[in-house]
Amino acid sequence: MKPQIIMMIVYAGLNIWGLIEWSKGSNILNPQWETKENIKCVDCGNISRGFRLIKTTNYDKTEDKAPQFRCQTCSNIKIEKLKDSGVIL
Repeated sequence: MKPQIIMMIVYAGLNIWGLIEWSKGSNILNPQWETKENIKCVDCGNISRGFRLIKTTNYDKTEDKAPQFRCQTCSNIKIEKLKDSGVIL
């Protein structure tokens, strides 16, 4: 195999590795949400698709022992309250 081809393969591999490492440390995946079907909303009691915010730049509920799911309407209200309290989305 020619040295130029080997160098090209190494260069491409390092670029891909760099992109993967960059995406792990960046906020590209923020905010992170979890959804579930047929939950009872903790605020209004409706049975519907449930949403919960798991993680943003300055909010982290990844280790929450009792996650709270909300319907779409109550989730939007909760998001506004979190924004007002300084959570960055």
